[in-house]
Amino acid sequence: MTKGRRKNVITKLEAHNQNLFTPKNKVVIYGEVQYEPEYSYQDKNINESMYRTRIVTIKNNGEREDLVPVSIPKTLIKNLVPLKGKFVEIAGIVKTYRKDAGDGHRYLNLYVYVNSIKVYEDEERAKTDEDNLIYLNGYICKKVYCSQYKTDFLIAVGKKHGKADYIPCIAWGEAVNIAANLKVGDHVKFWGRFQSKYYFKQITPTNLQERTAYEVATNKIYIIE
Repeated sequence: MTKGRRKNVITKLEAHNQNLFTPKNKVVIYGEVQYEPEYSYQDKNINESMYRTRIVTIKNNGEREDLVPVSIPKTLIKNLVPLKGKFVEIAGIVKTYRKDAGDGHRYLNLYVYVNSIKVYEDEERAKTDEDNLIYLNGYICKKVYCSQYKTDFLIAVGKKHGKADYIPCIAWGEAVNIAANLKVGDHVKFWGRFQSKYYFKQITPTNLQERTAYEVATNKIYIIE
């Protein structure tokens, strides 16, 4: 990662509000709200209605980049709607849950749980390398999968009551060889970015369904002894 990412916007936000993150799981995303937030579920832990949408991160040339699904407490957005098409900066943590795919299989659903949101009336904020920034600290919990250019791995990031979020990640660049040698139980930490990719799943011999997968990508991993 660049030197700028080590002195990053997450650290600046932490200085003002420690409740935005956990010590092991931190996210800051800047981009455009894809659609108006819609009711998702009731968070019983905080007795709060949660609303979902997606943030579209933007490249420096103005092109659309990655989609980031987010879940936002109603109290954070009740005075901000409408939000569709507006540029926002959100801070929070990465979370996962198991979702039924409708074909007898369940898959990990990855999203950002938002603890803070700032709305820009227009695209006034300068784009930086910190527009899509994630920090994770956890344990390898599944055998890694290696290919020529990237390594796939699953990291368990601890949360309250002895539970964990299981977050799919990929390593690329100089991190590929390090990740390839990771073993289940290894303790790692890294900076990365939220990434989305499209794929087609064959439902029937004549029916292909387009889907979106989400993961955290990193090019530098630190092993904690």
